[in-house]
Amino acid sequence: MYSIDTRTIKENDIFIPIKGENFDGHSFIPEMIKRKIKVLDVDLPEYATYHRMNNIKATVIGLTGSSGKTTLKDMLHQILSIKYKVHSTFENQNNEVGAPLTLLNAPSDADFIIIEMGMRHRGDLTYLSNIIRPDITLITNIGLAHLELMKTQKNIALGKSEIFNFPKDKNKKYSAYLNTKFDYYELVKEKAQKNEFIINTITEEQPLLSSKKLASALAMNFGITQEELDALEIKSISPHREEITKWNGNIIIDDAYNANPNSMEFSINKTKAMYPNHKIITVLGEMKELGKKEDLFHKELINKIINDKQIEKAIFYGNTYLRIEKKNDKCYYYTDKTLIPSKINELSPKNKVILFKGSRSTKMETIIKELIKND
Repeated sequence: MYSIDTRTIKENDIFIPIKGENFDGHSFIPEMIKRKIKVLDVDLPEYATYHRMNNIKATVIGLTGSSGKTTLKDMLHQILSIKYKVHSTFENQNNEVGAPLTLLNAPSDADFIIIEMGMRHRGDLTYLSNIIRPDITLITNIGLAHLELMKTQKNIALGKSEIFNFPKDKNKKYSAYLNTKFDYYELVKEKAQKNEFIINTITEEQPLLSSKKLASALAMNFGITQEELDALEIKSISPHREEITKWNGNIIIDDAYNANPNSMEFSINKTKAMYPNHKIITVLGEMKELGKKEDLFHKELINKIINDKQIEKAIFYGNTYLRIEKKNDKCYYYTDKTLIPSKINELSPKNKVILFKGSRSTKMETIIKELIKND
């Protein structure tokens, strides 16, 4: 295995030193040599690109979107594994370091390599695509994540369309899987076609079903049958992604890895669909990087929750919620996260579903840890 992390590197791994904003991996080379760890001092993206072009025989799948990337990646991994050997992005390592490492660490006999590709700025996916050069691309949706940085949803669509921008092999055919119902579908389709991608589509308005249909459409084009798909129980295999824990007769859903307006709505709707006969308590952290519309999106979320009869109580964490606080018997607002476990205990929930979600910086999973530590 290739690694850049001296804290987790193992005896037979190969250390690639990289230079970050606050560290230089080259300073750890003497330590690695002392520990008898092999060192490969190369430019990581250049080396990964060379490896992609010269050594990889697997079909490479690149996927992106404003929300649902990791869910789709996990889903595809499990579905394709019915018949094939599959390697995919570990957890959510979808940036300029994680994506190249996923390529480098793929087994030589893998049939498919699935790489999640994240974006925060224009140009990010052009950079990653020139390394990954995906044979197949999937886009979950065009939402509102990183709106503060991207300014408009159209800019987000243009940024996501960069996944198609890389030099093509004339001996290959490239395909894209898109949902005709996501925002800016026509723009994204046009960009894909201009970049020599054959378009495969699904039509699904419900986000709950869109990812499954995208994954299923791809899998069926590679010989996996509807019967095999129906028999498969798909589970999340990444941390803080719909992890379910039982606590005091309640069901806790840890969907705390990240949040934006689209993924927040998706998570709430999915929870309601999964547990239609349960009352729900939502414990929600702030949604970051929303720019000038930050207050608006948080107000809309509060209003939706107040008007949702299945949601019995709602706990909100963060300064944004407190600033726009709307008085209601079901809502509680906090800026001190340590007070939330005692509030949940005070509510004495029984046979409830408790959903935790928020932007990564809010680390809502720490509330769960505190809540259940004495269980």
